[in-house]
Amino acid sequence: MVVKNRTELSGEKTTEILLKSASRDQRKKYLYVLVIFVIGILSLVIGLIIKEANVITMGAVISAIGVAFVIYVIVDLKMMRKRVEKNNPEIIKTGILYNFTFKENSVSIEAKIGEKNKNLKYSYMYLKGIYEYNDGYEIIFNESDSIYVLKSGFESEKMEEFFRKNITTTKKKIKLVK
Repeated sequence: MVVKNRTELSGEKTTEILLKSASRDQRKKYLYVLVIFVIGILSLVIGLIIKEANVITMGAVISAIGVAFVIYVIVDLKMMRKRVEKNNPEIIKTGILYNFTFKENSVSIEAKIGEKNKNLKYSYMYLKGIYEYNDGYEIIFNESDSIYVLKSGFESEKMEEFFRKNITTTKKKIKLVK
């Protein structure tokens, strides 16, 4: 069944969504930093236990690299808002208006940013993730393409149910985010 949705996002809401999406990508870096740091600390402790200077040195170097990455991630988090605003100035200033047409295997999007119109079409085969928030859904098609669909943009709850059925035909699960 074809489901239509009209989603209008203000500049503030768009900024919030972009920051949320960017911070989710940032969490992957935390995992890598943690692994490097743990390997460094373990090497350092093992070197101290067996009293081997080379292992102690290796552990200290790996731990220092881990600390440097932690500092990098913290600075990167502080700079995220400025980077998002710099990369998306028109969207943040004017907001965005989406007209979605969700079909059984794809979605067609008419996006209006300021005076510019953009038409996009995505197949659900390329769907990477679906996140459900209190007020909407974030649908991710690849690392750089994500769309936000407001729940209030559906004509009725029945249409939202059809949307959920259509979007999960590729066996992707909707992850609830609180």
